[in-house]
Amino acid sequence: MVDFFNHVRPFPVTGAITLSLCRNVAHGARLQILMFFLLIFPGVVHFNVLGLTGNPVAASDAIPEGCEDLIDINLPENPKHADFVIQIQYSDRLICLTRSDAVYRAFLRRIGLDRQYRLEGLTGLAKKNENSLADEWILAVKRLDSEGVQLDPRQNNQPASDREWDSILEDYRAIFPQHELNPTQRAEIGKALKGLYRDGEQKSVRRLALATLAGLDGKLGRAWELANGPGGDVADIFAAGKWLNSANLKQDLFMRGREIFRNSVAGQDYLRFLAVVPGHGPEILQLLTTALETPHQAEAIGSLLARDISQFNHDSAESLADRLMAIYNKLPAQQRTKSKGKQIAKLLSMLAEIVSDKKKLVIQARLEGLEVAEITVTAMREQMAFDKDVLVLQAGQPVEITFRNEDNMPHNLVLVSPGAMETVGIAADQLAVRQGAGERQYVPDNEEVLQHTGMVESGGTESIAFIAPVEEGVYPLLCTFPGHWLKMFAAVVVTRDPKEFMASQDGVPSKETLLGIRNYEHQFNALAEQLLASNEPRSFDRGRAAFYSRACISCHMIEGKGGRVGPELSKIAENQKPTEILRSIMYPSEKIDPKFAKAEVEHLESGKIHAGVLVPQDDPEIIYLVEDPLAECEPQIFQRSEVEIIPLKISPMPEGLLRRSSPTEVLDLVAYLVSGGNPAHQIFTTAKSDR
Repeated sequence: MVDFFNHVRPFPVTGAITLSLCRNVAHGARLQILMFFLLIFPGVVHFNVLGLTGNPVAASDAIPEGCEDLIDINLPENPKHADFVIQIQYSDRLICLTRSDAVYRAFLRRIGLDRQYRLEGLTGLAKKNENSLADEWILAVKRLDSEGVQLDPRQNNQPASDREWDSILEDYRAIFPQHELNPTQRAEIGKALKGLYRDGEQKSVRRLALATLAGLDGKLGRAWELANGPGGDVADIFAAGKWLNSANLKQDLFMRGREIFRNSVAGQDYLRFLAVVPGHGPEILQLLTTALETPHQAEAIGSLLARDISQFNHDSAESLADRLMAIYNKLPAQQRTKSKGKQIAKLLSMLAEIVSDKKKLVIQARLEGLEVAEITVTAMREQMAFDKDVLVLQAGQPVEITFRNEDNMPHNLVLVSPGAMETVGIAADQLAVRQGAGERQYVPDNEEVLQHTGMVESGGTESIAFIAPVEEGVYPLLCTFPGHWLKMFAAVVVTRDPKEFMASQDGVPSKETLLGIRNYEHQFNALAEQLLASNEPRSFDRGRAAFYSRACISCHMIEGKGGRVGPELSKIAENQKPTEILRSIMYPSEKIDPKFAKAEVEHLESGKIHAGVLVPQDDPEIIYLVEDPLAECEPQIFQRSEVEIIPLKISPMPEGLLRRSSPTEVLDLVAYLVSGGNPAHQIFTTAKSDR
């Protein structure tokens, strides 16, 4: 007997299973177990004790690969006994057995078989029972609902997972013979499918019934009503969406459910369904991006991975990358190697191929575990200043700066080389008098410009990502909208060791100190007194240089040169005294010409606010507003009755333009304006006592 047990191979047939069990018990009990099994199922199994093989027969003349050496099994006539014997066969041996009702039933319930065996089982049973394929399909689904699926016995009776259930139901959906049905059969099968949904025990089976019903009808109507009706669940039809057999059905379901994910527990099933909806690429990608902020984040990430993200436009791709990086950053380090972390990392890697090179650097740094300096810089309302004066970066560090504009006029953010602030600033001012300056975002084509945003309108946000310079130094960060750079700037300190830099400072130095800028605190009375009492001729060259370098030319015109945003200044001396000209430069918001005043226009119906300069019009019922007074663009047009106009008490001309100028340069600038740009004017040739 010992030789018998040792010789027989562990075939996955009834006797082999018994022998396998016998090896796990005491030697003296083996014979009793074997005899007990044979008494219960007499004649069930033929053993080939000497290693000889039987002759299993497949459904066709061709024997499946690997079947040649398998033993034959004679199944009991009792269906339950036959099903039990089949149940303990390994799946790769099951397909080699002589075909019978029990084998066909197993083909329709066993997880992991190829779809061809499902169809063979359905066809075999339909022929044996003299049923139509559709009727036999309904019976097979009902058996699944009541008896469940069968796993390979090597899985040790583990419960089937949702994924395993879905795999077999997907096969059922594929082999449903709807094209072979006449109208009468369609009506009968439709009723049966409705009954399956109402009375089914297994959630997956009920959902299969919905998908099959929609496919049978060629439209969603009945299936949608069932899912949304008494005893139904709208989540069922979204979960069944993957089994819909036409693009039109899937697109219809997509359109019906676009708001579901926001306010329903069915949202997670809808988001999973979006993985398989054909078309609507950009809209679906945007919806999934928005869904990252909902409780269904995991479902959104899974569907994003299944979609073609190359359909994202540049801005949408970068927005998605920002959101994913924020989620990734919040994950504890140990979770980044788990399922969710791996999915996000995979998505970010895919996005890195379609975003800008700068954003790609930041994504790669994140995935490599490098620390990225995340900085937000805000343009403060009506202050012509950034909220940060000094930034400290590590040389070579990945950086992402988010620029928020809370002011009521446009600004940008430009990083330039050390010592290049004035060069770039003056070049930006001169852009204002050239055609197409707005299209260049007021950023000079200058090699000293290292990084920059576009021009960000009021209320807007834009980010720039880059690797900090490797060369240590102090880098100016400024707004190059004409005239703004003189006041609206910050100092970016790039150092090998930021902590050491901060520790070595007795308080952080001012931005002016770091950038080597000398500012003058001018007093009007002192300058006015000097202007009136001076016996020295003024300098035309210094005055003209101040007009060009202090951004005056970007908005004002003298002798046919300059901008048109502010008043023409060639004849300003005919209406203003020299001291009044001085005061208007030092305090531009004190007295604003209504023709050039800034205002906010609030649309009463939408509540949206637009800021800019009003353009005078003959028709009092029409409002023209230019948000960027320097840009070559059409004004926005409003009906006066539809808006509220809120005048702003701040001039488009920023204060502080004279902070960089010495008292002598200030007086020479006033003289230049008094002369109207005429170098032969007496103010440049004679002393006060001679005038």
